[in-house]
Amino acid sequence: MNKRIIGAFVAVVLVGGTIGAGLGLQQRAARQSAGRVQSAAVTPSPVATPGTVSYAGVAGKTALELLKTKDPAVVAKGEGANAFVTTINGYKADDAKKEYWSLYVNGKVSEVGAGSYVSKAGDQIEWKIEKY
Repeated sequence: MNKRIIGAFVAVVLVGGTIGAGLGLQQRAARQSAGRVQSAAVTPSPVATPGTVSYAGVAGKTALELLKTKDPAVVAKGEGANAFVTTINGYKADDAKKEYWSLYVNGKVSEVGAGSYVSKAGDQIEWKIEKY
């Protein structure tokens, strides 16, 4: 039940895209990443199922930037902090089945969107199809 509530909350925040909060998160992420060395290398880990995608974090890169590196054909509604990912590796979250792509960082549901989360070396980023 708690996971379902968190998932619904994340979906509402991402879909609603509260612009003020998005800008604040984007500014905070920019401040946090200032001075960090950025690496272009992405080390993907194997995909466990069609509804699961995972990869390692890279210091200074957002989860969305890394996802687009792993899958250049990723589909998202909106951009940056307000991006809502709908399709990864050709698998589209099905509205009729009440599915959505949920972002996890180090085994926990992310509290911010993929365009706002600035990863760190050692992070494990994972996307899972979930239901609301």
